[in-house]
Amino acid sequence: MSTSYSRLTSVEYYYSIIVPMSGDANAAKEPELQPVTVKLPRDTAHRLRIAAASRNMTRHRLIQEVLMAWLQQQTLKSTWDIKWLEQQRSIARQGLKKAGLGGFMEVQFALSESKLSKNQRELFQAAEKAQIDWFGWPIAVVLDNREEFRPRPRSDGIVAEIGPEGRKSYDYWTLRRDGDFYLLQSLFEDMRRPESLFVDTRIKRVTEVLLYSARLYSRLGAAKSATISVGVRHGGLNGRVLTTASPDRDIRERSTSEDEVEAQVHVELSRLESELVRLVEDLTRPLFMVFDFFELSHKVYEEIIGEFVGGRILNPN
Repeated sequence: MSTSYSRLTSVEYYYSIIVPMSGDANAAKEPELQPVTVKLPRDTAHRLRIAAASRNMTRHRLIQEVLMAWLQQQTLKSTWDIKWLEQQRSIARQGLKKAGLGGFMEVQFALSESKLSKNQRELFQAAEKAQIDWFGWPIAVVLDNREEFRPRPRSDGIVAEIGPEGRKSYDYWTLRRDGDFYLLQSLFEDMRRPESLFVDTRIKRVTEVLLYSARLYSRLGAAKSATISVGVRHGGLNGRVLTTASPDRDIRERSTSEDEVEAQVHVELSRLESELVRLVEDLTRPLFMVFDFFELSHKVYEEIIGEFVGGRILNPN
């Protein structure tokens, strides 16, 4: 097995690892086999590189991990409507810039199979009931009492844009008739301590994203056996300091020069609640890692998520 690093664009690094097409680690010694180069996103590659460098993985295990990660990436790629997402991203980032804000959390999720077919009223009603107000300002907030901010119907679904009137924040979210969802939300931290990123707040927000996706699809009638893909990207990170919102959780402050970090997962709706902690870890570990290799234990994740959920059930009647 050979490894190499290459800069494919000005902002993204990929880790290339050559594995035998047969998938058999021992077959790598056979010269007649034609190898295939698997290219992984920066965050996945970084995790594997650390594991390999620290000798926590055997060669055979590393190849297995790479293949599993690569297959997961192919599944996720086939789920997204890239053109639609880029259109929404362009609109949302222009709105964020107009609001004079830089930091953001971007969320996208979609059903991997069995797409829905709902009308705009059904989308609105499901989105309104799926809101989670445990943290304060909900993910995909529905302000139907404010004419200028309430969700609007359009040909392919519904959309809401909430500017910084009365609060230093910006929200843009849209839900398509087939169930595809996109959100860009300014960072809560910028209303409390600009140029920072709160570990506990990020964990709670990502937990809310996952729970919201499950509640939304439940109300839209998606099958419990359906698989959803969820992507979370944090941006405007360069120069920020990682710290905590709660005085009870004190960490050494760390900064980063990285500006954006993205992670993706996919899971069956029926397993989302039981695997909630693992999923939140998978979506936030790459973010924390760019702050001078910061990591949290599984136990701390359990504590923060447990505090946030507080025993509430996933899909209340």
